Amino acid sequence: MSEKINETYFKNLFEFFSEPLIIINKFDLKVLYCNSEFQNLISISSKYILNNSLEDIFSFDMFFLSNIKEILNKQNSFIIKDRIKLKDSEYEVKCIFDDIHQKLMTLFFLRVPNENKINLVDKNITFLNHSLAILGHEISNPITTIKIATDLIKKEKKLNDFELLDIIKKEADRIINIFDNFQVFNNKVENKQKENIHEIIRYSLIKFSDTKRNLEIIELFDPSLPFLNVNRDSLIQVFDNILKNCYESSSFTSSSFIKIITSFKEGESVKIPNIIEKKKNNYLNIKIIDNGKGINEEIKDKLFFPFYTTKKKGSGIGLFIVKKIINDHQGNISIKSKNGLTEVVINLPI
Repeated sequence: MSEKINETYFKNLFEFFSEPLIIINKFDLKVLYCNSEFQNLISISSKYILNNSLEDIFSFDMFFLSNIKEILNKQNSFIIKDRIKLKDSEYEVKCIFDDIHQKLMTLFFLRVPNENKINLVDKNITFLNHSLAILGHEISNPITTIKIATDLIKKEKKLNDFELLDIIKKEADRIINIFDNFQVFNNKVENKQKENIHEIIRYSLIKFSDTKRNLEIIELFDPSLPFLNVNRDSLIQVFDNILKNCYESSSFTSSSFIKIITSFKEGESVKIPNIIEKKKNNYLNIKIIDNGKGINEEIKDKLFFPFYTTKKKGSGIGLFIVKKIINDHQGNISIKSKNGLTEVVINLPI
């Protein structure tokens, strides 16, 4: 077989490869062939690649060129020890030497997966496993109770034992409630209308402000805030959950408090095509602060997990639903706890 490159042969063969590749002459580093994937990778057509030297094409990466020169006298195949960065991604370069055409070397550019994306997938898998484990635990408890009660009825042959029958009914209802909570995950917040955020917050505060226990409610509301386009019932559910957590974490001393602050927050300007003026994504900022027991560092990343709870009688879906409702309103929520203060911050678009 001639050592001269048969372009048609390589085109038919290598165009099937999904990875970018080039074939070079080992002695002068000139490119003899490149597939379309390589042209897309460096955004240059074959017209300006073929017969040009690697030193010209990759002049921006001297380490890569140095590594290429180091292995020119090698045999078999090698992975370049230093990755090359192209189009904001890193690539490993695998070099294959041709035993038949000894002047040739083929370079495959293999994209290195983004580690952040891998970590995100791992976190999502961990999150799913964790949620399913807790769900399994939540369901197994009432099912076990039902089985025990049923066995006792069979053993004693007392079909009129209303106490045991009542236990079975209640535990069955618990299972139904658990799956009803799952339905909430898929529901979208609809029926939004203009509402006064302060009226919604005060509605939720009523059940806590009348308590006889030591707990000061502090309102620092900005009266100039505009109405928001929200679902009233959903936001009441949000503040009910958050304020209940604040209340339950309180030590009820003479200095205990829950503080609610509302304010206007100016967002970034966004340029919309064909519109001269820029649009600003402004937010209504709500902070709910308490000086209760705080949040342990090891659980703060799990606060919004469904079915995760540190409470003996908690369902573990309260904060998950809170986050979902805020997300459905195109807002965001965060929680931090430091120096004896726990702060919930909610931003809702105006």
